[in-house]
Parts: sequence; structure tokens; C-alpha cells
Amino acid sequence: MRKRNVALIAVLAIGLVGCAANPTPEPTSPVETPEVPTAASIVVSAETVTVLDDEGTELTSWNYFEPDAERAISELTFIFGFRPELTVQEATPEQPATTVHVWNGFEFTEYQDVTPSFPEVSSFSVGVTVPEVSGVAITTEDGVAVGTEELAASPNAYRHVPNTGEADPVDLYYYDETPVDISVVPDYEPAALSVEAWVTGKDRLVSRIYAPIRNWGV
Repeated sequence: MRKRNVALIAVLAIGLVGCAANPTPEPTSPVETPEVPTAASIVVSAETVTVLDDEGTELTSWNYFEPDAERAISELTFIFGFRPELTVQEATPEQPATTVHVWNGFEFTEYQDVTPSFPEVSSFSVGVTVPEVSGVAITTEDGVAVGTEELAASPNAYRHVPNTGEADPVDLYYYDETPVDISVVPDYEPAALSVEAWVTGKDRLVSRIYAPIRNWGV
């Protein structure tokens, strides 16, 4: 009888070990994956470039006058989904050496060997010749984009510089006037940073947006 009891205990022990090694899985509820905000637009202003989602919430931004260029390039590559084309330009008497990063018409000029300082020295500038890249719209704070008609682009501009002396005249419109305090100021208006838009062609459409623009110096 004692032998049978020992044998039975051994069998039960083996069974319990088997159950412990292969437990019956309990049903689990599906895990909800949070939605990751997607960039819907890029807004070019006089001091920053800002990325918004489709509800207008800021996702990230880069300041021209902070050492934000490297981070901006990395995030723009992620947002657009491909690497930019690169052009390296040597320094000139007017500006430092640059590396120009271009994503299909969004041009990011990174200034090399500079110490950013507001409002004189920026770490980068941007130029835009397309209304969007990879489905991400690119506008000024006033909603002006490449392709905007002159009649729609002109009302919110604080300054207009006509140029009618050429076969294909270029009209310059300036937005987002941001006054700054500097020692030497222009004689026609307060010193300021801004965003510049070019209107060209027979159809008189915005063909280029550029920032930051200074109304003083070279």
C-alpha cells in the first residue's frame, strides 16, 4: 500500500509539473495602439519654421537663431520620408560656407561654422518653390503658398516692392513683420525680420517663399 501511494504521488507530481510548464493561456483583450500625430503642414515665419498636424496643433518647430539646424534636418527627413539632395557651397565675403539640403522644392540652407545670434546671425534659412512636399503643405503664417495668386497674396503683406523694369517682373511681398533692436536701422522703416514672397510670370503667382529676411545690411 505504501508503494502504491508513493507511485501515485509521483504521478501527480509529474502532472502538476507539466501543468506548471504548460499553463493554459488566459484570453487577453486587444491592446489599443495610440495614434501618432502626422504632419499636415509647415508654417514659415520670420523667426521659426513650425510643423502642425491636421488640427493645427504644433508638433515641432525650429528657430533660425538657435542651433536647431541638425535637429531640423533629421526631423524634416522623417516628415518627408526621404533624404534630401545636398549641395556644398564654399564661403564668400558675403556669407559663410553652406550645405544646402533640398527635398523636392523645400530648400534648407545650413550655415557652417557660425554662432547663431538673434537677430544678426542665423543657423539656417529656408526657401520654398513648391506648395507641398510628400503631402505636407507649406505656407506662411498668412496662408500664402507657392501658387497663390497675387490678388490673394497682397492684402496681408505689410510691404510691397514692385519691379517692373524687367521682361519678367518680380514683385516682392513681405509678411510677418517682426521688429528688432539693432544699432543701425534702415531709413525707410523700423528694422525687422520678415518672410519674403516672389510673384512672377504672366499669371502673377507666388513662385518662391524665403525666410528669414532682414531689411538692413547686405
